[in-house]
Amino acid sequence: MPGSCCGVVGFKPSYGRVPELPPFNLDHWCHEGPMARTGGDCALLFSVMAGPDPSDVASLRPKLHVPSRLGGIEGWRIAVCADLGDYDVDEDVVANTIEAANALGEAGAIVEEVQLGWNRLRRPVSAWAERRCEMVMRAMNRPGQGTLIPFTDSYVRCYKQIDVTRHHRAEGGRW
Repeated sequence: MPGSCCGVVGFKPSYGRVPELPPFNLDHWCHEGPMARTGGDCALLFSVMAGPDPSDVASLRPKLHVPSRLGGIEGWRIAVCADLGDYDVDEDVVANTIEAANALGEAGAIVEEVQLGWNRLRRPVSAWAERRCEMVMRAMNRPGQGTLIPFTDSYVRCYKQIDVTRHHRAEGGRW
């Protein structure tokens, strides 16, 4: 999430909560949300951004209102998984995740560490991202070699090896 890389609070709302311009409004993975200095400011900005829009058929109705003050979390059930199954996660990130989970428990939430077993999901998501990257590069009409930084160039070359069937499976068979 970009917010965590910038020292701000970021929130990625559910698909359709914030209207988008076509064709991006039909992409379930790529949608926007607020970034702000505090959680309260983020909620306020989300309340302004969110809501149905006649130019976006995917925007959700009715408008969702986020309260300016939230209640306690006593009794909430919260599942925590620091590595999402099989992702390599820096030790500091794991430690901070556990520290945050402990703070939620001290605030009254019921926190349980879980294992998601998402190791099989990693490949289709990666295939989806790879194919999207190649499609963007084609749309930009860039040949790839010599025009991109080395990491992006190697990423694009890797994606070109993915066939349409694999991409279709990664999209969940939607098209």
